[in-house]
Amino acid sequence: MSDHTRERKRDRLPRRSGAARLILLIGALWLLGKWWLPGAASWGLWYDALFVLLAAVGAEWQGRRASRPDRRALERYRSLYEYNVDSIFMLDLQGRISEFNPAGQKQDPRQYVTGYTAQELIHNHGARFPEEERVKCQAHFADAIAGREQVFETRAFHKDGHLVDMTVYLIPMREEGEIVGIYGIATDITERKNERRRLIESEQRYKSLFENNPDAVYSISLKGRFLSGNPACKKITGYTVAEWAKFSMRQMLPESSFERCYEHFQKAVQGIPQKFELPLVRKDGEPIELTVTLIPIVIDDKVTGVYGIAKDITERKRAEMELRGAKEQLESFISNSPDAIYMCDLDGFVHQVNRGFVRMFGYAADEVIGGKIRVIIPDELFNDELERIKEVWASNWEYNCIDTIRRHKDGRYLNISLTLSPVRNNEGIVIGMAGIARDMTARYEMEEALRQSETKYRLITENMSDLIGVSNREGVLEYASPSFKTLTGFGPEELIGKQAFKLLHPDDGRVMAKHILKVLRDKEPFQTQFRILCTDGQYLLIEGHGAPVLNDEGEVDAVVIVGRDITERERTEELLRKSDKLSVVGELAAGVAHEIRNPLTAIKGFIQLLQMGGDNKAHYYEIMMSELDRIEFIIHEFLVLAKPQAVRYQKKDMRALLHTIAALLDTQAILNNVVIRMDAEDDIPLIECEENRLKQVFINVMKNAIEAMPSGGELLIEVQKAPEGMVLLRFTDTGCGIPESRIPKLGEPFYTTKEKGTGLGLMVSYKIIEEHAGTIAVSSVIDEGTVVEILLPAVMRERA
Repeated sequence: MSDHTRERKRDRLPRRSGAARLILLIGALWLLGKWWLPGAASWGLWYDALFVLLAAVGAEWQGRRASRPDRRALERYRSLYEYNVDSIFMLDLQGRISEFNPAGQKQDPRQYVTGYTAQELIHNHGARFPEEERVKCQAHFADAIAGREQVFETRAFHKDGHLVDMTVYLIPMREEGEIVGIYGIATDITERKNERRRLIESEQRYKSLFENNPDAVYSISLKGRFLSGNPACKKITGYTVAEWAKFSMRQMLPESSFERCYEHFQKAVQGIPQKFELPLVRKDGEPIELTVTLIPIVIDDKVTGVYGIAKDITERKRAEMELRGAKEQLESFISNSPDAIYMCDLDGFVHQVNRGFVRMFGYAADEVIGGKIRVIIPDELFNDELERIKEVWASNWEYNCIDTIRRHKDGRYLNISLTLSPVRNNEGIVIGMAGIARDMTARYEMEEALRQSETKYRLITENMSDLIGVSNREGVLEYASPSFKTLTGFGPEELIGKQAFKLLHPDDGRVMAKHILKVLRDKEPFQTQFRILCTDGQYLLIEGHGAPVLNDEGEVDAVVIVGRDITERERTEELLRKSDKLSVVGELAAGVAHEIRNPLTAIKGFIQLLQMGGDNKAHYYEIMMSELDRIEFIIHEFLVLAKPQAVRYQKKDMRALLHTIAALLDTQAILNNVVIRMDAEDDIPLIECEENRLKQVFINVMKNAIEAMPSGGELLIEVQKAPEGMVLLRFTDTGCGIPESRIPKLGEPFYTTKEKGTGLGLMVSYKIIEEHAGTIAVSSVIDEGTVVEILLPAVMRERA
């Protein structure tokens, strides 16, 4: 039973007992009047009617008197019902709204709990609920119909579409003990729910801020004990929260920092926030730097503890130190830079200059600072320079390098390269500019001299008779001098962009390729000879000198080859070689004739003996055949020496070659009373050579040695292995010797120390040894003798 029902029953009881007492009183008065009033019996019905009237009047008066409290209570309940800010409604047993309060007489329907007026709710049979909430409300309604009061939270659609949170009370409504409907009260708790949601979100944000904060956040008791901390405490210090809880403040901190840190802690305990830097040692022993903020925990105006926030600034400190070092280096660079560096504002007033500025323009720093930068700009160029600087600003400093002219204090003009850079404030706004000026006067003078030199050398290059070609790493010609047209008939335009090897004789292309590869690898120049094709199909013999062209990284970008036509020179040298050979043959003729006459005399005598019929003819035949073999050998060597031979390089044993030459010259040696002796080491490597040309060299050297000993002597020929894969051939005589002053001239054309010499022998010999990649060295002592040393490579180097 509801309180409202019980109160209504209590109000009825006094009204019923008051009416009964009034009727009893009137009835008592009626009986007394019958007994005591004279003539009452004669009144008859009028007497009875009078008392009935009095009873009726009394009953009406008592009824009016008793109904006065009921009206006041009803008015109070109706006021509570009509002006309540919550929604109060009545539901019938089918769940339909039968009555709905006006929710405080609100003028704007949007201010109702659901936005609907009472009439709209009654007409629409209630508010709209989400499906899951509708099912829940139906369950609670069923429990209320069963007589159980219900209190629950639900959500309903507001008229404008959003959801409203509310608390609903359902109270069974009884009459005569029977449930005839349901009282309902709906309270809007949307704001309260939002507040609760905001509180939960705030707690979650705080928790997230606490747990995910990269800085260490912790709390300390008033006694300095570590109470709690976030995960960053372990990340920064290496200690877990449980490990920190075991330490006191003195144990946590280095001795050198404890007093200062404890002083800050005491101030925080007094309610004064603190911020300071603190060195600390991690668990692994690594020192770190922290910025610590201490914040008092105040509850009910009383400090109950201290919050701490520790930020690891080790990297920042290191960066600051590096930045400080970089700043010092930059200041040192600016101060000591040979370039002129200055800074000025947008109005052109100078704020700073370096020593390079003073040296370059001749102004002292105090003469320029505070003044305008235009003092170094020539008056006639000022407007143009101003426009150029504006263009730089307009281009967002993308074109900030300017070649221009500035004026020295003494009035002379300087060619400079000027670089302008913006100076910005903290907001990134340009507030000035920095200029770096480099004196380019000397460079321009050098460039001008270089241009003149280039013009001069180009003039020489384009008018010289030598061939000049530049090829890249792939052998493609990038430059060909005009002399190609003169010598070969091919113009530069026909050659540039094409393979250079196509112009070479097929036999020379492989050798040239080896030279090019060696230049690319060793970056060293080379010298060679090669044949180049002409437009008429003929080949010219070219003596070439190649050199690498290096880039800025020291790598070979190209190869330049300068070649000279030596076709005629080679023909001349060949004639000289033939002339020298014929001279040698002529000089050897007498010895060869004597050498042949001796065996002929023996043969003639043996023939005479055979004619006489002597015995032992077989022995005579053997001697005669031996003498004929001797004649045949001498004639063969003589003919080989005199007859032109094709140039062929073959591997030869120098010992056998020298034995052959010694045998050939043995007769001349005997005539001059000279003994030829040979001393050769074992296992001498072979020499790749042109046999006939080396024979010509050895004959020249040995013949000169024999002729230097007219009174007789000894010629010692030694063959030895030398370092670096060389073979040494040493010819030592005991002749008259050569003056030291004449030795450097040996090998020059037509220079000779002999009375009837031509000077061609040694010149040709030097040339032949050079072609074999060897060397000749001569040393001599007057009246003691001469030593000629010839070095030849055992495995011939790349032959030109």
